[in-house]
Amino acid sequence: MSDRSTAPPAPAPLLAALAVVLIWGLNFPLQKALFGQVGPVGFLGLRYLLVPFCAVALLCWRFGLRWPRLDRAEVAPLVRLTLVGQGLHLLLSAYGMQGSTAFSASVLLACGPVFTLLILRLSGVERLSAGQVAGVATAAAGALVFTSDKLLAADWQASLGDLTLLAAAALFSYYTVASKPLIQHHGGVTVLGYGSLVCTLPMLLWCLPALRALDWAAQPAWVWAGTAWQVAGGGFIGWLAWG
Repeated sequence: MSDRSTAPPAPAPLLAALAVVLIWGLNFPLQKALFGQVGPVGFLGLRYLLVPFCAVALLCWRFGLRWPRLDRAEVAPLVRLTLVGQGLHLLLSAYGMQGSTAFSASVLLACGPVFTLLILRLSGVERLSAGQVAGVATAAAGALVFTSDKLLAADWQASLGDLTLLAAAALFSYYTVASKPLIQHHGGVTVLGYGSLVCTLPMLLWCLPALRALDWAAQPAWVWAGTAWQVAGGGFIGWLAWG
C-alpha cells in the first residue's frame, strides 16, 4: 500500500496559479484599451453592472437556491475585506493604470507576493527565511528597475500612477492574507459571490457620474465583449482560481 504522506502534491493548485497568470496577464492590455474608450471609472461602472448577475449565477450554480449562511461574527469581516480587496483595490488599480502603462501595471501588481510576505511577517503569522528575504529584495529591486525610466525622465504623473498601483498591490495582499480563514471555512465561491454582491452598490454609486456621461450608443462592439470578458474571465474565473 502506498504511503499517502509521500505522494506528490496535486497539480490543481499549480494549474490554477498558472491560469491566473495567463488570464490576468492578458487582461492588462485589454483593460488599458477599454480605459481609452470609456475611462477607468466608466469601465468599473460597466463592470459592476454585470457583476451581481455573475455573482448570483455563480452561487446558484454551486448551491442552487440554498445559499450558505455566514456566522454573525463573519459578516463584518467579509464586508470590510470586500470593500478593501475588491472595491478600493480595483479603484486604485484603475486610477494607477490610467496614469501609467499596462506593462508597469502588470509588473507592480505582481509585487503582491512581496507585500503578502511582509504582512505575514509583521502580523507574526510566519517567519521569513533567508531565501524569502532575498526573494523579496530581488522582486522589489526588479520592479524598481522596470519602472525607473519614468523617474529618470521626471514623468511624475506616470510615477504617481506607479505608486498608486503599488498601493493597490498592497491592498490585494492584505485581502489575500485576511480572507484565507473565510475561504477555508466557506470556500472561494461563497466568499467571492457574497463579496461581489456587497461591493456592487458602493461601486455603482461611485461610478454613477461616469456612467451618466458615457455615450452608450457610440461604443463599438468590442467594448461590450471586452468588458464581459473582464468580468467573467479576469474577475470571476481569475479570482476563483486565486482563492
